[in-house]
Amino acid sequence: MSDIVDVLLRPSEFFRSLRERPRWVIAMAVLLIVTAAGMVLILNETIDFARQAGLSQAANDDSRQAIERFFSHPFFKVFIVVAPGGAQLFSVLLYGAFALLILALSGGGLEARPYGRIVTAGLWSKMVEIPHMVLLVPLTKMKGSPEIYFGPAAFFTGDVTDRWFRFVAGFDLFQIWSLLLFALGVRICLHVSTRRAAVAVILPWLVRQAIRLALG
Repeated sequence: MSDIVDVLLRPSEFFRSLRERPRWVIAMAVLLIVTAAGMVLILNETIDFARQAGLSQAANDDSRQAIERFFSHPFFKVFIVVAPGGAQLFSVLLYGAFALLILALSGGGLEARPYGRIVTAGLWSKMVEIPHMVLLVPLTKMKGSPEIYFGPAAFFTGDVTDRWFRFVAGFDLFQIWSLLLFALGVRICLHVSTRRAAVAVILPWLVRQAIRLALG
């Protein structure tokens, strides 16, 4: 528990201790448990929102019945619960690979097991999901919908299916917080410059945002 508090409130001190004593199991377990627990608490609202979105695209009664069966299936409920945590874990592994590539191309000189150190820093940066879920769950319950945004998307008045909305939605405050923690962790755990760490972590995210905007 102290590690979770430290990474959120005293990140520099925490990542220095992480550099001396790498540990990642707790971070991964907490990430998966917190996201799953949060989704269980807002499961009905999430499924209802997805069902309504699907029904709005249905062409006929047969399509609507198929959609109803799909969203009422137990496997879909399990997927809704476990998918966010799995997606977060996959993003850490993927971003870690890109960060390692950028660091290698921008000067090399990395210490032993650099990918493991990067992934470890990434996992701990995801502890921002704890305060995220603490806010998301009650706000979703109050609104009756998972359409809760912590960033400029909250002030967007256009069509939520518009590509500009999806682009703006990527600038989530908790996402930015996580990126900053990730960059700090890479800088300290791999003992690289602030500039190299920031580029290695933030550049892949910016590329993803650009692709999201381009593809609409």
